[in-house]
Amino acid sequence: HKSSMQMAQSIFFWFPRLEPGGMLFLENIQENTRIRRHFLPQLAQDVHWCGDYSSQNGDAPKPCFPTIQPLLKSFHCELHICVLERNHVA
Repeated sequence: HKSSMQMAQSIFFWFPRLEPGGMLFLENIQENTRIRRHFLPQLAQDVHWCGDYSSQNGDAPKPCFPTIQPLLKSFHCELHICVLERNHVA
């Protein structure tokens, strides 16, 4: 099983490389406390982020993961597996 650092690196490397509409499956989430408690809540924020990348307002909220957020359509978790779904933006 992967450490939280290895899992995060895999997500940041592979997710942007998926074909539009593709899915990335993450296993052994229940064993990875840092991913469950820190990464997934931030990912949830990014799924629902409604900000403006062009905003010059320094106080405006920013996405947690700006390299993933524009490509993220959804993510779903059940027991020990999470699935990140890429949107159809090329």
